[in-house]
Amino acid sequence: MGAAPSTPEYVASWESLLAGNVEETEEYLQNLYKGKELAKVYAAYRPKYPQALFDAIMTYHDEVTTNGRSMALDVCCGPGQSTLPLVPLFEKVVGVDISQDLLDHMPKDIPNLTTYMSPAEDLFMIASDSVDLITSGAGLHWLNTVQFFKEAKRVLKPGGTFAAYMFQIEDLCDEEANKAYKEFYSTMKDYLTSKTLIVAHKYETIDFPFDCLKRLDIQAKMEMTIDQFKGYMASGHFWPLYSQANPTTDILDDFMIRLQRIFGNATTSPAE
Repeated sequence: MGAAPSTPEYVASWESLLAGNVEETEEYLQNLYKGKELAKVYAAYRPKYPQALFDAIMTYHDEVTTNGRSMALDVCCGPGQSTLPLVPLFEKVVGVDISQDLLDHMPKDIPNLTTYMSPAEDLFMIASDSVDLITSGAGLHWLNTVQFFKEAKRVLKPGGTFAAYMFQIEDLCDEEANKAYKEFYSTMKDYLTSKTLIVAHKYETIDFPFDCLKRLDIQAKMEMTIDQFKGYMASGHFWPLYSQANPTTDILDDFMIRLQRIFGNATTSPAE
């Protein structure tokens, strides 16, 4: 499962922004979301996925496979935005993430949930042919997909389901706010990884080694306060890199002040 194709204009804007950015090493990428402060912000401000997403995944899973709901595996699980909705749906849920700092924010009192710190490319803790559903929320683009898919196919039961999804905020529901949003990202240019383009393409550039593919585009409107939106922006991989290189920067605060002036009531309504 994935998403409907991005518009050519949207993709072109990101390609133009990231022109010249080099591809990063795996070690560099694996360290982007390590750190207690970023993990704290990520856990507090990263948006939840809409229930419609999980309804669609389970409808697909129940219709196209004879596998049941014994075990779900969520890779790149972080603090649980993609993991916790699976808990009431499966007998056992396993979350895997490379960052212990993120895993530390996962709830610890859930009997049927187990977490492991490990790269998604090495699912040593999972037996072969044992998983009914593998999910990855906003994580697949960070992985060495050749290695990961080899492991995913090993642990999935025959006919099992794999669902990869991410979200994009493409519209702040105001032309001037959208302009400010683009200008902010333009300033972040040198701190955005080349993986950002994979997201802009909505995973179309990934070669999925599965027989049956279904792409979905779920539109959702979210309301955020200015402070919540600031936290969301600060949870991006680019922000710690930028702020470390520019320790006296006020650019994020200036962006929020600009949005405050536009919306007036301290609330934005971005559409995912």
